[in-house]
Amino acid sequence: MNVTAAWCITCIIQEQLVFASDRFKNYIKEKGITYMVADWTQPDEEIERLLARFGRSGIPFYAFYPSDPVARPVVLPAILTTDMVLSLMEENN
Repeated sequence: MNVTAAWCITCIIQEQLVFASDRFKNYIKEKGITYMVADWTQPDEEIERLLARFGRSGIPFYAFYPSDPVARPVVLPAILTTDMVLSLMEENN
């Protein structure tokens, strides 16, 4: 899950470098992983509650939900690389 906003420069850069990369897109397609985006460009109480559940109050925020429904989501750091994201998904899926 990617919580982003049009005004978040870090978010925009991460989207271009990681989430828009062919490696990322091919990997999630191959593995059948759903890429979810929550757009916080406009204030949204539901997104605020989501962030609060993870102890966060701002963005960027990234979490990976493993395929095991009882497994806890894995929170990713604010600065990512494609290798980091793909490795994390491989280890937790």
